[in-house]
Amino acid sequence: MNSTEKCKRLSELFSLLKDVIKNEGDNEWLIDINDFIIMLTPPYYGGIEDANASLKRVSDSYKTMGRGNGSFSDYFIWREDFEERMKANEKFDDVKKEIWHILDNL
Repeated sequence: MNSTEKCKRLSELFSLLKDVIKNEGDNEWLIDINDFIIMLTPPYYGGIEDANASLKRVSDSYKTMGRGNGSFSDYFIWREDFEERMKANEKFDDVKKEIWHILDNL
């Protein structure tokens, strides 16, 4: 996958995260995720104008979101029913895993 394809796929994945977080009524992470989507959108890549540099910036920023207590890595979807909660979080975690897979292989 070249850098343009990585940007496109990451933009799709971050859009999925954004939709879930919005639907859950949580706005805490939306600004960062919206910024990532903008940075991954050609041809200007959020003013960076280079897909590789944009990927690096998104990678660095996303990694900082996962540090410390109360970070994005602690985010989960709450459902009263345990099975529903597990199912919802499994899908959410699959998206995050694919993001990490792409970012770890830049």
